[in-house]
Amino acid sequence: MTFDEKLNEITNLIQHIHKKGWSPGTSTNYSFKNNNEIYVSKSGIDKSKFSKYNFINIDIFGKPISETGIKPSAETLLHTVLYEMEPKIECILHTHSVYATVLSRFYENNIKINSYEVLKGIGEIHTHDIEIGIPIFNNTQDIKQLSEEFRRYFKENPNIRAYLIKGHGLYTWGESIFIAKRQLEVFEFLLECHYKELMLTK
Repeated sequence: MTFDEKLNEITNLIQHIHKKGWSPGTSTNYSFKNNNEIYVSKSGIDKSKFSKYNFINIDIFGKPISETGIKPSAETLLHTVLYEMEPKIECILHTHSVYATVLSRFYENNIKINSYEVLKGIGEIHTHDIEIGIPIFNNTQDIKQLSEEFRRYFKENPNIRAYLIKGHGLYTWGESIFIAKRQLEVFEFLLECHYKELMLTK
């Protein structure tokens, strides 16, 4: 896939995410790699109007390659730490859906989900007969601290495919834009189902 094709694919995806209601205001952030160069979404952009020109080329430390005065997302280090630790990752998506945000406040450290058919859309899972955990990290404005906390967790749990930030939203990623999109849709579906199950059992 060419660079322009990747730009068009992820731009269309971001607009799709906004239409799903997973990107209120100017929230959420996204990134992808092209030939080992990292591109992250600009800060403060209305995602319904997001264009392929709203990406910034950054280094592995989250700094823009060229000084344009335009800021990357405040959470850029949460992207670069993943690219650094797992070179196969090509795309990272961060959403602010209602279900992910509410459930991240309801549970303390982890959400356990099991027995759904769509679990087979995550990573190397090939059966519904499995339980997964989605870790939850406390929210903070100190993104460097949060990125280091996640680094330590990921070293011990390299097979995770998503995590939540409390009262904030979901991060997921994949070896391509397509895989990241598939997993985002699966996790968002699972979190909505889990929430509705909780409502039915009250």
